[in-house]
Amino acid sequence: MKPTIFISIFAVFTALVSSSPLPQESPAPGPAPPSGGEKKIVVVGPGPGPWSVGSEQVATWWSTGFTTDDPVTVTTHEESGTTPIFSADSTLNKGSTQIPIDDKYTPGTNYVTEVSLKSDPSIKGVGPVFTVTGGGGGGPKTPEPEGSKGPPPPPKGSEAPPPPSKGPEGSPPPPEGPPEGPPPPAPKAK
Repeated sequence: MKPTIFISIFAVFTALVSSSPLPQESPAPGPAPPSGGEKKIVVVGPGPGPWSVGSEQVATWWSTGFTTDDPVTVTTHEESGTTPIFSADSTLNKGSTQIPIDDKYTPGTNYVTEVSLKSDPSIKGVGPVFTVTGGGGGGPKTPEPEGSKGPPPPPKGSEAPPPPSKGPEGSPPPPEGPPEGPPPPAPKAK
């Protein structure tokens, strides 16, 4: 019996020792937060999209380390270039401006939004890459030739479909499909 008690006490002691956490070093410190004097602009929008040509998106940003509401320039350009497709003046504290996604944007191309300090353009923030879908392709749309609007003419040798018929006394025909609204009430039993 005595060996059983000894083994039991040994097992409990071993379990306690192995489950007790050992003292560990504190984790390594992460990167230091920006100091109060570091000037930084962070652009967060527009997001990746894709955005449709003809839509309007919003450039959004925030900044740290500035003591005044400095003027900035907001631009969009191809990710691989610097030629602005869109440009607008704003201020640091405004934090947003509308960007029309017009036909100057080529579908499938990567673009970025940049917000730079007017007094020192090297202080800037660049937003996430975004793409566009839809029409567009680098210039104004070509107007359609006169007479090209409307349905195509019927094939040769066939007649055009007749115009819709009118109901009795020139009223429009009844709508097709089930009637709209709730069903009429059932007649009451007498």
